Amino acid sequence: MEAAGIDVSDHALKYIQFRFRKGKREVSAFGEVPLAEGVIEGGEVVRPEELTEALRALKRKTGLSLVRSALPESRGYLFQSALKGVSPSEARSAIEFQLEEHVPIARQETVFDAEALQGESEERHFVVTAFPGRVVAPYVRAFRDAGLFLLSLELEAQAIARSVVKWNDPGTFMIADLGETHTGISVVSEGVVHYTSTIDISGRTLTAALAKSFSIPEAEAQKLKHEKGFSKREGGEQVFESLMTSVSALFDEINRRSLYWNEHFQEHSGKSKISRLYLCGGNANIFGLSDYLSSIMSIPVSAANSWGNAFSPDTYVPPLSETEARRFATAIGLALRQGS
Repeated sequence: MEAAGIDVSDHALKYIQFRFRKGKREVSAFGEVPLAEGVIEGGEVVRPEELTEALRALKRKTGLSLVRSALPESRGYLFQSALKGVSPSEARSAIEFQLEEHVPIARQETVFDAEALQGESEERHFVVTAFPGRVVAPYVRAFRDAGLFLLSLELEAQAIARSVVKWNDPGTFMIADLGETHTGISVVSEGVVHYTSTIDISGRTLTAALAKSFSIPEAEAQKLKHEKGFSKREGGEQVFESLMTSVSALFDEINRRSLYWNEHFQEHSGKSKISRLYLCGGNANIFGLSDYLSSIMSIPVSAANSWGNAFSPDTYVPPLSETEARRFATAIGLALRQGS
């Protein structure tokens, strides 16, 4: 049975499930369920009963059983661990003793997982993801109480990378997930997430800028943002100018992290420099945004194809367009995960 991917954000549940028919993968279920304001804030479950009820309603509607989900980078910690003279069976205990060097919470209050990196040296390298147990527990309980069998939780950036970066691509890429409440930035090298960061500039930031500039309600500003986009076409000059300050701030944050990787982290890790920036999330679809960022950055920028690892467009046409699928990048990556 194929497990569904459920992306739990501050404002909605997005889900995708695949099935195989005649040896080919296709979408068997997808959709979005809104969450009331304040159920989840900044990645933390504030009103667990309402999250449980939303998941329970989703189960009744779809019949989903096996699921995978993700946790937000803003509440987690990502670091690398190098172990020498340690067998695979001893690695987890050894990493556990290193936690307090990298994570500012007590070891017994931390939930973590580690991904082994490929290499031929005597020293074994791992990418470790850690979360406070108090953040993880409400998610686990909500899925359990809703009658859903939760197979795995992982970092949101890891799921996005699985849907956006071509499998077995040895290159290094930056991904910006432009959501409604925050933007997640990650660096993926040789298929592994090595760096994550979260910034407050988001879709709502852009919407608020338009609402203030045009003195209109946010609902109208949201519509204007997507109709006109970040472009001067068809009389969109005022929209362009209104968004410029926020988009410039977004560029500064992305560029600062790109420079950090290329000038510091990359030298110590032995990984290659960033070769491309991928944009995903609903606000990646703002017309002209990727072209503008590409014109001012030193690397190419493109809107991501979240279906790239799911199937070939020559053999299957999914029910969501490539544009719509960018909003579902996390759910798609979760549904593509294999194994435990």
